[in-house]
Amino acid sequence: MGDPNPDWTGSFIPTFRYKKWTFSGLLDIRKGGQVYTAPLCLIHFGTAKETNRRGDDVVFGDTYFKNEKVAGPGAGQTATLSEEFFRYDYGSRSAPGFTRMAAS
Repeated sequence: MGDPNPDWTGSFIPTFRYKKWTFSGLLDIRKGGQVYTAPLCLIHFGTAKETNRRGDDVVFGDTYFKNEKVAGPGAGQTATLSEEFFRYDYGSRSAPGFTRMAAS
């Protein structure tokens, strides 16, 4: 895990006044730092919408991960989405029996 602290931060707060009205805004900028990807955390703990498919029978590259090419002994075969798939394999997309092919 990397350092979450940004290399630098900056803010800009413009304020405009017209008669009795005041208008203001905030632009906050942070550059640098590394952050954990929260959506994968939601999938890991089973709280993301996608994890509602636990127990479904799917075919990788056909009915699941539709726009991705898959290869390996599990390609084109039906598999059941388990809790372990979402907890351990989803983020790396390296579930047993299939391999994601690099885009060309």
